[in-house]
Amino acid sequence: MKISKDLINLFKEQKKSINGGMIFLIIVSELSSVAIITLIGIGSSETAVREINWTHIFLFGLTIVISYFSNKLYSDKMNVVTENITNDLRKKLTAKLKDSDLYAYERIGESILLARIMKETDAISQSLPYIISLVKASTLAIFCFGYMLYLSPFAFIIFTSFSGLGYLIYDHYNKISYEYWNTALKKDVSLFDAFANILHGFKEIKLSSKKKEEIYDIFTSVSNELIDYKIKSWKVYNANDNFYYALIYVAVGIIIFALPSITPMKTADSIKLLALIIYVLNPFWTIASSIPAIGQIDITLQLILEVERKLDASSERVVVDDADGVETITDFSEIRFEDVSFQYYEKDLPAFKAGPFDFSIKKGEILFITGGNGCGKSTLLKLIATLYHSQTGNISVDNTKITRKLIKPYRELFGSVFSDFHLFDKLYGVAEVDEDRLHKLLQLMQIDDKTQYVNGGFTAINLSTGQKKRLALVAALMENRPIYLLDEWAAEQDPYFHHYYYKTLLPDLKKQGKTLVVISHDDRYFGSADRLVKMEYGQIVSIT
Repeated sequence: MKISKDLINLFKEQKKSINGGMIFLIIVSELSSVAIITLIGIGSSETAVREINWTHIFLFGLTIVISYFSNKLYSDKMNVVTENITNDLRKKLTAKLKDSDLYAYERIGESILLARIMKETDAISQSLPYIISLVKASTLAIFCFGYMLYLSPFAFIIFTSFSGLGYLIYDHYNKISYEYWNTALKKDVSLFDAFANILHGFKEIKLSSKKKEEIYDIFTSVSNELIDYKIKSWKVYNANDNFYYALIYVAVGIIIFALPSITPMKTADSIKLLALIIYVLNPFWTIASSIPAIGQIDITLQLILEVERKLDASSERVVVDDADGVETITDFSEIRFEDVSFQYYEKDLPAFKAGPFDFSIKKGEILFITGGNGCGKSTLLKLIATLYHSQTGNISVDNTKITRKLIKPYRELFGSVFSDFHLFDKLYGVAEVDEDRLHKLLQLMQIDDKTQYVNGGFTAINLSTGQKKRLALVAALMENRPIYLLDEWAAEQDPYFHHYYYKTLLPDLKKQGKTLVVISHDDRYFGSADRLVKMEYGQIVSIT
């Protein structure tokens, strides 16, 4: 088995913790184990002639104490290392996720991100102790081999030959087991997707027994396929594992039954060799059981690193978050969009294209964006906020071109409630909460009887869809941004709030100096807009 460079690098990143002291503890703990078995062999010889050696008894007790404390200290330190590896990996991936491009996030997919960052990192945490066992067992096996070579070179040759042959066979079939395991892990993502259909579509499937059964059948089918691959993996592993054990037992049998007729040994040395062989089996079984577990860790790690590479390729950190010294853009007169466009891809092939767009947003105006479903309205909103990076053209604020290094301060102009908004449980990013203003906004949205802001958080966010949108708008307004992007905000509101939104709320926000970019289908209220942008098939067809 070859431990991958990527797996080794995980431990290299913990070099402050993995030091000479840990290596010393490994050597001491395993040497003490060899000393214990040596003293057992010596004690057995002395017992045979009815001798009691108090020095050996003292040394035996001392080595047990040394073995206990060195093993405990090493295991404690390695447990800290392995948990830190998992924690650092999870934090690193999450940091890269928060700095990644929105489109890359959407293409990777929520199921894969959840599986890799949360589930698979936890799986690595649970499996890394096998590496601790492997290191300890391998060290002990080396010392035992050295002692075996000293006691009987012939026994050493027989044991190492059979164990070496067993390893070659073991490694070959383990690769087959790994392939099945790798396929099973990839099926995990499909299982997440199938389960998400049940969770997110719970109401819909309750209304259709055919839909419910079809979705459940898909879930069970994927789940069964996943388990089938895992069972195949374990079957290969079990056959391989037991064959290896049998081969080692053959070597032991030859040493015990055939070796005495080939090379005579002293009775004392025979007892020591027998005790050693019995003892050395334990690290061999440990090594055998650790190898597949480490192989599974490596497969899991490769899937995690594949996601990391995709996040690295889409990172905005270098061009956005490292823009030191850039002044915040706090105000504007006009934002111009010239030849701005965005191309979607499906399986690396061009799909829907939005743009090129040429238009402007003026300070203090209410700008409506309208058009049929799928015409690119939400894409345009994301391009306006640079959540999608335009692949052509330029964006400029008062004749200042928004380069990649200006994207971060540019984004600070915008507050939003997207159609697929997420409602947070507190006002993150708001340093000082004006609780009087917040309470007035809750009253204005008529949800002050549903939720309050207490101890730095909302008391309830499990509201109706319309109420959630109102609370999301309250949270956005508390950020006090110059521009607000509102995507079909009125869609789930009752008639009163529908009318209130267009005829009162938007005009009031305009009076406060806010600029409002609103996606709307409500042609009855188009008169509330200062300008109307109409879209068809990814293009702006008119601005009136």
